[in-house]
Amino acid sequence: MLLALCCVAACSGRGAALLQLTLGFDDSIADAQLARVKTLVVHASGDEDVSFPVTLDRTLGRTERIVYRPAASTRSIGVSIWAYAADGSTLASGSIGPVPIADGATLPLSITLSAVEPGTDGGQTDAAATGDLASPDLGVQAPTFVNLVLTTAGNGTAIPAAPPNGVTPGMLLLATFTATNTFDGSSVALSAPADWSILTSVTDNNGSKSVTTWFWKIAGAEPASYQFVRIPIVSSGLLIAAYSGVSQTGSPFDATLAMSNSTTSTPMAPSVTTGRAGLLLVVNALCPDSFAQGWGTPSGFVARQTTFMLSADAPQKGQGDTGAVVLPTDANSCRFTTFVTSIKPD
Repeated sequence: MLLALCCVAACSGRGAALLQLTLGFDDSIADAQLARVKTLVVHASGDEDVSFPVTLDRTLGRTERIVYRPAASTRSIGVSIWAYAADGSTLASGSIGPVPIADGATLPLSITLSAVEPGTDGGQTDAAATGDLASPDLGVQAPTFVNLVLTTAGNGTAIPAAPPNGVTPGMLLLATFTATNTFDGSSVALSAPADWSILTSVTDNNGSKSVTTWFWKIAGAEPASYQFVRIPIVSSGLLIAAYSGVSQTGSPFDATLAMSNSTTSTPMAPSVTTGRAGLLLVVNALCPDSFAQGWGTPSGFVARQTTFMLSADAPQKGQGDTGAVVLPTDANSCRFTTFVTSIKPD
């Protein structure tokens, strides 16, 4: 199977380049195979992948225009394209490059997509993502946020918290549990009920007086209340978020990273490298020295909690490096604790 694509990149200085894709079809492609292509993903090196649905028919021509804005230092690009079936399998792939970018030039490119044998990756690399499998056109739905509950009070070492509203068996429960000892600076220990697992934990880089731990479990018949424990009795907060449509096989997480940062007024969630598409990217952030700050909504995300700590999420387009995420806050400066994880779809 071959898919012939003509690609024209019309470049205007160091600004926007227009990638214009004109599709043609080799006569050897069977109608049934051609009809299986539902999505094309275009990757220009150094830029975010662009995914768009297609309906291919031998009698139809199709042109797609995609704006690409190279960095000022970019003098050449490579272009890769993948064609996907509705089940997410890769049917064809191809690439060309590096192709020089001259100021004000129009660059004619021609790319031929060759069939990908079943069970192979089509020559994909970490730098070239496999497309947006959260798209309905691919039949794969990214996990979705359901609800959350935030608890900041507790008279003893135990922090009681009810499950979020709407939790049903099979949902993922992700708890962010943080505590800071501002009294004597001694170490802080956090624990969850026995059926919860630790995802990751971080101690701030000013010693061991502040700890944040992320716990998780797949919901079953949940109790009316959980008992999370902090030792000693110190300032603390517990956020439990529920997500539906998550993988029920092994760990529901693809890539996770938590960090304690140097003092800054511009916190950022770290980048992680994901191994598949169709994921839900979740970011958390807090200031362990002061739980009073407010948070804004990171670009491209939906904020679920913006007081005390930040919780936000966004469907992940493609795979590979997610890129660092700026986390807007009204705090002047802090040693922020930041966290990112990617949740697998069912």
